[in-house]
Amino acid sequence: LKLPLPENLEPQRIAAQGRPPTESELRSAMVGFRRCFEVLAASGKPVVGHNMLLDLLLLYHQFCEPLPKSYAKLKAGLSSVFPAVYDTKHMSLQLRQQGISGLKELVSGADLFSLFKALSEVKVPYAPRVVGAPENLRAHEAGCDAYAAGFVFLKLAHIVAQKPLEVSCALSWRSLQHTVRLYANQVNLIRAQYHHLSLGPTDKVAETRPPWLCIRLPEQAQAQVRAVLSRCGTVDIRCLSRNCLLVAVGNYGCARDIVEAFQEDPSVKVVKYKSYQHNSVVRAWLWTAAVASLGLMATCALQLAAVRVPIL
Repeated sequence: LKLPLPENLEPQRIAAQGRPPTESELRSAMVGFRRCFEVLAASGKPVVGHNMLLDLLLLYHQFCEPLPKSYAKLKAGLSSVFPAVYDTKHMSLQLRQQGISGLKELVSGADLFSLFKALSEVKVPYAPRVVGAPENLRAHEAGCDAYAAGFVFLKLAHIVAQKPLEVSCALSWRSLQHTVRLYANQVNLIRAQYHHLSLGPTDKVAETRPPWLCIRLPEQAQAQVRAVLSRCGTVDIRCLSRNCLLVAVGNYGCARDIVEAFQEDPSVKVVKYKSYQHNSVVRAWLWTAAVASLGLMATCALQLAAVRVPIL
């Protein structure tokens, strides 16, 4: 999108005229990114981002209206402003879970620039050469993140388009749009019960996260086990004790890979996490409650035994 600046945003021209700026000129000069937002919303073009839920909420709140309290109203508002949204993190996680040849090992990293570096080395037939990159790509800078997200989206779209058949010519955007339609308006959710949020007209129930895993292992093997876990996918690890790890995984494919990675190792045991069995704090509370209950029952029994029942 090209965004031409209006003439009344030229402070040098106003100063050369030797007059103070008018109210209209001041109002136009105070409008910053809102001008970009309005052009983007009016164009109806797809919006691409990476892990972009917070970005969408911030844009809607700042440039449309305060966020509604109702989820249905929020979803309708976002869909009206951005009819087509693509989240590259959701796309990469879904494609990795589908087990596309070579892609599972390639996109093991979940952050944007890990994907960008990995996909930069992939040769995809007839994929466009993306130019105009900033000289020094730095994460969390608006221009760099936008370029990297667009690059990752185009590469993933071409990989998806060429998965079922051999492509003999360059693909049009209409063809690419058809192949990635399953990922449209699906926004990734971080550390939530569900994988993603659906902004489309049909609110499909998203797949829930798998249960937590508890891994019992020798204390000296923690470093090796953590390295294996990182290769299986995106995981969150919490140390419960010196020989016990609590692991939260993003999808069932990752959980299955973890179980298969350690099923031949007798020193490492992977089981489903149960708070009453693996959490020392919960166990302590349960034992305390059990002892207190037994003590209360014993006290009541002794008091009842000491009561003399009158004989009629």
